[in-house]
This record gives sequence, C-alpha cells and structure tokens, in this order.
Amino acid sequence: MGFRSMVTSEDVKVQLPAWFVERWRNHLNIGYWPGDPGHPSFPISSKAERKFYDGADDELFTDLRRVLTEVEYPFGIHLILFHECGGVTKVDINPVEILLSVPTGWTYTDGDTGHHSCYGCSVPREDD
Repeated sequence: MGFRSMVTSEDVKVQLPAWFVERWRNHLNIGYWPGDPGHPSFPISSKAERKFYDGADDELFTDLRRVLTEVEYPFGIHLILFHECGGVTKVDINPVEILLSVPTGWTYTDGDTGHHSCYGCSVPREDD
C-alpha cells in the first residue's frame, strides 16, 4: 500500500490515551465523547493523505492495537483506507492481530441498508 490514502474509523466509545493523541494529533481528526472534549475518542480520520507502506505493520495500526490492549477493549476497531486509485482496504484491529481485506465485489442497494457489520444502519428503527 505504498500510495496515498485517507483513513477513517468507526465510531466506538473508547477513550484514547494521551500518548496516542499527542503522537497523532497533527495527522488525525480525533473525536470526543459527546459534550466532553476532555475525553478524546473515536472516530478518527485523516487530516491529509499519507502513504501506508507497511501493511499490517503500519505504525498507526500498531499504535491502535496498543491502545486497545491498554484500555482492555476486546472487540477491536475497524478502519477503512480510501486509496488514490479508488480502491478501499478494510483494516480490522484487535488486541491480538491486525487484518487487512479488500472487497471482491459491490452490491447495489436502495440506500444505507445492507451494512452487515452495523446493526444500526441495517435494521430500520421503529421511529423511521
């Protein structure tokens, strides 16, 4: 993945440690717990494109794995890389491993349905 890419994460309530915020604040937009800027959290996203040369060993990914281990968050975090060529890579990070995957195809939908990994997007709410 040695070409320019942007990254974004899912939104989970995991507080990011001060060392992570300090190291990445010039490179990432960092979220905060609603109404509380004292608790930096996900989602995170790129401020500018950068090159991801090292695959699963990229320093951002390994730092995020360290965060998950330190805060004892067992579920992991999902990132999406948007590449300059138009491709995408999904990065699944958990305390044990970092896995990268690419889509093998696309399915047309009528909107935001069909996100199998997201209960909130895939299942209509009663108030919809």
